[in-house]
Amino acid sequence: MRTAVGLERLLLSESNVSDLIQFFASEDPEPLAGLLGVDFDDVRRESLMGAKRADLVLRRAGRPVAAIELKVAHAFSDEQRKAYESWASVNGAPVLVLSSLDSAPLDLPPGWKHHPLKTVFRAWTLSRKSFVPSLAMRVTDVLERWNKVVEGVDKPMTEAGALTFDDIDDVALLRVVSRELAVALHAAGWAARAGVSSGGGNPLVQSWEQVKGVEDVWFIADARFEENRVHLRFGVDGGPGTAEEVWRVAQALDDAITVDALVTFIDGTSNERSSTLPRFEAGGRGRPRARGDWNAVVLAGKKAAGANPGFLRDGLTRLECGGRILKSDLNSWSLKLLLEAVHDHLRAAWAALAADAGARP
Repeated sequence: MRTAVGLERLLLSESNVSDLIQFFASEDPEPLAGLLGVDFDDVRRESLMGAKRADLVLRRAGRPVAAIELKVAHAFSDEQRKAYESWASVNGAPVLVLSSLDSAPLDLPPGWKHHPLKTVFRAWTLSRKSFVPSLAMRVTDVLERWNKVVEGVDKPMTEAGALTFDDIDDVALLRVVSRELAVALHAAGWAARAGVSSGGGNPLVQSWEQVKGVEDVWFIADARFEENRVHLRFGVDGGPGTAEEVWRVAQALDDAITVDALVTFIDGTSNERSSTLPRFEAGGRGRPRARGDWNAVVLAGKKAAGANPGFLRDGLTRLECGGRILKSDLNSWSLKLLLEAVHDHLRAAWAALAADAGARP
């Protein structure tokens, strides 16, 4: 039985976490000063940085010595980074710190330090203030439990202690998991990002690989978290002005950009993917029926209203198929294998087309 549900709810709010750090730092600044390597005698919340505000600013003798941006459920945006760096450039270059639930962010900006939240709060467990260590320990216990959940969903499904996405009971933790997965995909060699859906704010993770021989067009693997399922979409994606090239590649790969084709590819492999990957709830093409004249849309610039190329699409430059998998059958470890399989499948299908073209007289 979890006994700190109320505390967990408090810690899921970045504002609450900032307030708690300010409180601890005001009661006993030494643990945080030692961790960051700065001396301070004042800690401010929501300090102005032009049009933005810093979560925490540490000051000494009235001058800023460090600024801390805290992230729990949300990602650190480029706009926020620029605001901090612009502010720091005219305020004596204080230390810039990102503290989050992530073990390591995907792209830590140069000149920034990252300290996981559990490391920050653990520092106060050694405080000499009478009540601070006990409260810091309770906070650290919650953060450690969350960390174990993140680690559990990254274990092979057959390993002891492995968890599935269905074991994660808060969307904030699922967002952390998606960011950790993006880091792993990036380390494996793909362009990757984690984000949230524009409608419901549900987590998603995406990876891309350049289509060989086609400029500014990529294969995309796209996992979108829903209430009880993960919607895996894959196909072709392109930059601005690439609608014609994306359509050409998608047409060439028409037989490959289907759920059934991916399943057949996975079943034909002799590695761990074929025996451990979960099944889609439904097979088939995983695509809508084509409607209208898509050539007229991408070649003649006609409006897309009422027309569909026979793919799931985002705008004119992302064409995909998709299928759903129960969250209880999937975790980060198996989803990473599945996304890798998507890339291998699309790359192999494109290479086979190129080989066929080269063999023709």
